[in-house]
Amino acid sequence: MGYVPNKLKLFHIDLSNPEPGWKEMKEECKSLSDWGYDCLFSTLYPYVKSIILEPHYICKDFRNLYSNFYSKKFFNHSMDVCRLHFFACDITTETSLLFSDNYDNYYIGYSVIRPITERCIGRTVIDPSKIRQSSDNNFYCLTTSFKTHINGKKFHVEGFPYTSQDSDVNVCAHSALWSICRYLSECFTMYKELYPFDFVRMTDTNNGRIFPYRGMNYADYSRILTEFGTYPLIISLKDKDGPIKKEHENLYSYIESGIPALASFGGHVVCIIGHTLEYKDIPADIKTKEVFLDSSFFVKQYIVCDDNFFPYQLLGYQCDLDNYGAKYTPGYTIDHIAIAVCPLPEKAFLPVEKARERAFNYLGTDEFKEIIKNTEKPLITRLFMTTSSSFKKMKLRYARKCLELKKYLDNSVDIILNLSMPHFIWVMEVGTYNQYRERKVFAEIVIDTTSGGIEKDLVYARIRDMLYIKSEEIDLSEGNSNSDFWEFDQYTHNLGEVNHG
Repeated sequence: MGYVPNKLKLFHIDLSNPEPGWKEMKEECKSLSDWGYDCLFSTLYPYVKSIILEPHYICKDFRNLYSNFYSKKFFNHSMDVCRLHFFACDITTETSLLFSDNYDNYYIGYSVIRPITERCIGRTVIDPSKIRQSSDNNFYCLTTSFKTHINGKKFHVEGFPYTSQDSDVNVCAHSALWSICRYLSECFTMYKELYPFDFVRMTDTNNGRIFPYRGMNYADYSRILTEFGTYPLIISLKDKDGPIKKEHENLYSYIESGIPALASFGGHVVCIIGHTLEYKDIPADIKTKEVFLDSSFFVKQYIVCDDNFFPYQLLGYQCDLDNYGAKYTPGYTIDHIAIAVCPLPEKAFLPVEKARERAFNYLGTDEFKEIIKNTEKPLITRLFMTTSSSFKKMKLRYARKCLELKKYLDNSVDIILNLSMPHFIWVMEVGTYNQYRERKVFAEIVIDTTSGGIEKDLVYARIRDMLYIKSEEIDLSEGNSNSDFWEFDQYTHNLGEVNHG
């Protein structure tokens, strides 16, 4: 094909009047459709000060689609794409970008622009913290590290992978599946990397031809995720009477575990990748009737990747002014989710409902009852799954913090760090409302996820200054009278921080 120059083009953006700079970029990026431009501009314009256009980029994902579909069309489609890089700082020249490290911390992310009609946005990774979406404003989202090169200069971006559907060969379910599988393959070496047309091939042919444009159902999602190497669990969230509260609590526990989920509204599919929190007041009827309140009560919105919109959309409840789902006709809310498919790891045998049941059984023992009866109600319970290695890392960080700030060591840490655990564990944390807001708890129950329900599954239980391991009871307060010893840190590693297990 001969020599093709890939000279970078720099666009300066004036934040006080950003549209001219963006329009200039659109004129140069010929493949960027009006829809693609609006999608990127509508969210990024308050943060982007410089855009780098990489005019000739070889994208492995689009090449896969081109080879298997677009090359077979009568009208010629180019297999070249361009790529946009976004920075939250002023870049002086294209050359300074390549020969200076001053811009690395200002890299927001990138977006591949495909040469197809309308839905042109391909592989895209944007760091949510660089667009003011982080735990500082109760935004908790799955991200992982992606590396990219701009003419040899390496950059890193933390984000969740996104792509739009092309409405031709890929549908919304394919896009959501690609996002989840690409996230998992980047996080964990056990999962192979899949490309867009792979999901088309993996779709069942029982309902006829699989492309162009055939709808899919949750059985398709489950089968594809199984072939990918996960162990999907299907959750039905609605019945004829409406949303099923317990099933919504179960979905939340899997999201809180750092497991992305495919969510179907019946005619559309998105992937849920996190949530926002609102520490709202607890109604009086709950305070008087309930001893325990699941932490899903405080979820304000789910964070979703929807191929029709920019990533990190907020799916809320009815009357939520920030609920992006209201843009659909009819509108979508969290209560409209009909089915969710959660791709679980291999050794997560014990399902969430059984783990919850086991944890509450332990909370019902005499040791726990005695302390719980004199504690302000309702108590907030938070159930999630994690790896034992990640859990121990958090305990070690907590121990170091104790030494630095309080000048004492929580005696439980040494015991827990030396405790033999399965690869995955279920953890139920218990705290008062005020403790939950401060990310503190006074009790935790750790359960073996490989349990089949017959054998003993308790790894350990702790309530305040007492630790229970099998039949052994350990008083942690011996030699330490500090009242802070009665509470300890929540585990907060699954969302908002990369967890490589």
